[in-house]
Amino acid sequence: MSTPTPDELRKSRELRDQIQREETARRYGALEWATLARLTPPPRTWWLQDWLSPDPTLCSGPGGIGKSILWQTLGTALACGQEFIAATTKPLRVLMWACEDDKDELWRRQVAVCNQLQIPLKSLEGKFVCMPRRGLDNTLFSLSFGAPLITTAFELLREQVNDLDTDVLVLDNIAQIYGGHGADGHQVTMFVNAVAGLVRGRPFCPVLLGHVARTPGSEYSGSAAWENSCRMYRLSRETQEQLRREGPGGGCASPIPRCCCRIISSHGASIRRAGMSWPSA
Repeated sequence: MSTPTPDELRKSRELRDQIQREETARRYGALEWATLARLTPPPRTWWLQDWLSPDPTLCSGPGGIGKSILWQTLGTALACGQEFIAATTKPLRVLMWACEDDKDELWRRQVAVCNQLQIPLKSLEGKFVCMPRRGLDNTLFSLSFGAPLITTAFELLREQVNDLDTDVLVLDNIAQIYGGHGADGHQVTMFVNAVAGLVRGRPFCPVLLGHVARTPGSEYSGSAAWENSCRMYRLSRETQEQLRREGPGGGCASPIPRCCCRIISSHGASIRRAGMSWPSA
């Protein structure tokens, strides 16, 4: 048997080291490119075509513009597989934590929503689960001596989300559930990641409702991490005449000014606009 040359020994060491690095990367959960090269990536999942996917989502707008009633309407439509804003792909299980409203207010709104969508109220049982949480401790993420802290309310939410097999979780609103520093990008990102991690191993979309700053033209309040960590909806007040000037899809038939808004959704390079109206109870 011939003695390996120095060059052969070097190549053997490099091959051994490469195999070891590949095994180490797999152990840490890295993507296995050699395996994926033989496959085709799945298409992006849309639950509302071009609008809602199973990703953390932020819906921001001024106070009183109608974020809560919009998402109560959207939650109803998603739970029934009914078109609203865009076509739905299938009925979904929706859980909404309404932290600023009581039972009667949510009930009144839901009657108006069901009347507009022509959906029987009783058909929502077990599909659109709406939790009135006004007056309760809704803080999911707080600080203890400056260190981030996951709260008992967060564990309660985790239990509800998984026991109900929730697909879409609507949290109304950020001021109620987030107890960290709004301008601290790291804390914001930790919080969004924690909420996204409530469900593992299947598609899941948490929706966070939040207010914008008082500055004219503001799109959110606090750190840019809110926008960077989430897909984003932005609601702005616009008159019916402004919406009509936008052409097809821009009209708004609502006689109630606060319910006549522009919704802008961004998903990567895609920006979608719609002039919408929704019921006001």
